[in-house]
Order: sequence, then C-alpha cells, then structure tokens
Amino acid sequence: VVSKSSLDPFNGSLVVSENKEIDVVLNATITLVSDPEDAVKKINNKGSSLSVPCNTSPTWAVSKDGYISQSGTIDKNNDGYIVTQTVNVVLERQTYLFAISALPVDATISITVDGDTITGNEYLSVRAPEGTKIYWKVERSGYTAAGSDTVPWVMLAEDKVISVSLAVATYNVSITSTPAAATITLTTASGVLL
Repeated sequence: VVSKSSLDPFNGSLVVSENKEIDVVLNATITLVSDPEDAVKKINNKGSSLSVPCNTSPTWAVSKDGYISQSGTIDKNNDGYIVTQTVNVVLERQTYLFAISALPVDATISITVDGDTITGNEYLSVRAPEGTKIYWKVERSGYTAAGSDTVPWVMLAEDKVISVSLAVATYNVSITSTPAAATITLTTASGVLL
C-alpha cells in the first residue's frame, strides 16, 4: 500500500525476483457539487466525480439551460500535486436586458418586475432572468400611445429593446350655443386663438 493524506491510496501486489524500481502516482478524487443540483457536471469531460493522477490539472465544467455556465482547472498545490477535494459551484441565472426608449424624452417610463417599479425618462432598462414577466408603460399628459408595440408587458426570453413614440393627443370639440347666433371663441391653455 502506498498512501498519503488527502490522496487515494494505491493497493497492489507484485512478485519480485530481481531489483525493481516502481514509480507510483497516487490519485486524487475530485467531486463537483452544484447549485442548482441538476446542473450538468463534468470533470475532464466525464462524470461529476473522478479519480485522476495527482500530478495532473483536471478541468471541470458545470452548465444548465437558463444559467451562466462555469468552468475551471484544479490547480496543483505548492508541492506540485492536487489533492482529493469537493468543488462547490453556484450557477447564476442567465439574465436578459429589457429596455425602453421614449419620445418625447420627457415622457415617463415605468418598468415593473416582481412588484418592484422603477421610473425614468427617455431611456430605462433592467436585467431579469428568462421567463420573467415585465410590465411597462410610457405616458405623458396630452399624448397617446402610437405604433404597434403597445402591449403593456413582455415575457422575457431574450434581450428586448422597445422604442415608444407618443403622439400628441387630438380632441374634437363640438360647441353649440343657445341662442344659436352667439359668438364662440376658443383659445388653448397657452393663449393660442383657434
């Protein structure tokens, strides 16, 4: 038996009938543990736990759809070998950009994600995981929504940028008077005579 702390022992037997030099390279067992647990885990493109020669630097990778993959190399210690170890990997959710640009630039943009609302003017953006339902709104007094992209929510599956141009609201005013011969004069709030 050949053994060293933090390495897999080597067991074997041999029949010796002459002088012999035997070079034994001990193995280290590397185990990957991930969050989420069902992520795909590979060491040297094999399984999630692997016994490898301690004088190597094995590679590892952890991936799952909807998450940012991670990978790396098990580095040798100061003595020039790796030791048996568990590598804990926490994957972060893949996020996507949702952004709105608005005209006129002083229109108020609101974006709501998971009940939290942010507001701004001209351009506003958030990042959120895939499958997040994002509610949005662009408004300004005296303006109405224009264009085809006026659905007030989006289910995020990729980066999405929306441009919204509001149109000046127009109103039809019909005035009748009694007696019919009265003079009618209209002016806007800014004093423009209509």
